[in-house]
Amino acid sequence: MLDKEAIAGIIPHRDPFLLLDKVVELDTDSLRAEYTVDSASALFSQIFPGHYPGNPITPGVILCEIIFQAGAVLMGSRIQRLEGELKGSPVVTRIRDARFKSMVKPGDKLEISVEFEDSVSSAYYLKGSIKVGGRLAVRVAFTCALVAE
Repeated sequence: MLDKEAIAGIIPHRDPFLLLDKVVELDTDSLRAEYTVDSASALFSQIFPGHYPGNPITPGVILCEIIFQAGAVLMGSRIQRLEGELKGSPVVTRIRDARFKSMVKPGDKLEISVEFEDSVSSAYYLKGSIKVGGRLAVRVAFTCALVAE
């Protein structure tokens, strides 16, 4: 299991834009993480008042970002395991087939899953999803690459 400090050792994101509370399972090809949407956080306290006032809904782009951050942790830890050192930052280079199935509201605990599919040169092909209470909220396929800092 990885806490926020360990996650921050793999990806460059920091509060208020580090959108993973913890990684609960990690192996070479998959990752499971958790995040609770907190309307009082520095990020969401700025978003929710204007994104469907009175009926706050987490923007789809933020949900995708949560999956992308989990993918970056998977990619970074995979590179560290196989090559011993992470030289650069994982960044998203392509988004494919994003599907939004249900709304995510303040207070929801997100169950994030990411799977490694393939790699070609420096490109890593991944897919991920978010569930809330076992119900699919979003799924997306995407590509990451390691970019020199």
